[in-house]
Amino acid sequence: MAVCLDSLGLGSKIHMHVSKPPKEGTAAHNFLTNLKLLAAKLYPDENLSVEMVHKKINLASDFLAWEHERFSISKLSAFTLSRHPAAFAPEKITLLDRKVDERAVLRNAHLLAEALACAVFDLQGDACQGRVFAAPKDKESSKLGPSAESVRMWTEEMAARPRATGLTLGTANPTVEMLMETLKVSM
Repeated sequence: MAVCLDSLGLGSKIHMHVSKPPKEGTAAHNFLTNLKLLAAKLYPDENLSVEMVHKKINLASDFLAWEHERFSISKLSAFTLSRHPAAFAPEKITLLDRKVDERAVLRNAHLLAEALACAVFDLQGDACQGRVFAAPKDKESSKLGPSAESVRMWTEEMAARPRATGLTLGTANPTVEMLMETLKVSM
């Protein structure tokens, strides 16, 4: 299953864009079910909504609307999670960076990590509690989950560098090198 992420740093809606609706019992269906359950359970006061959006791939088009479509064409289970309800929303098609809401990034990272953990460990219903990455009651952040400080640091770092696709291909790019080094240290 390929999970693609797009524009999850603002807003209180998460749209799961699919090319083919997932069948009941599949990993993608279980992930969506867990994501909805955890959004209501972990963030009841934030009016966070999770919706599935189905759009067939337009093979006649010169470009793909969502990143997951590359995987779906190859018959792999894939979806894109985005705050945008449609691929060509005006606020999505811009060259300008937008300031993200660091609390939304932290919330969405936590929510997605918990839903993925439930999917990986095949936890359904009441077994999916959202406690894998939860902080202990007496601490602000978990050792397993991202901290507000790390989100702030990465937001500033990524906003300070150009990230056009052509510039980030390969490992010679400073941003890619920094991300790879961070992953090595974290694992």
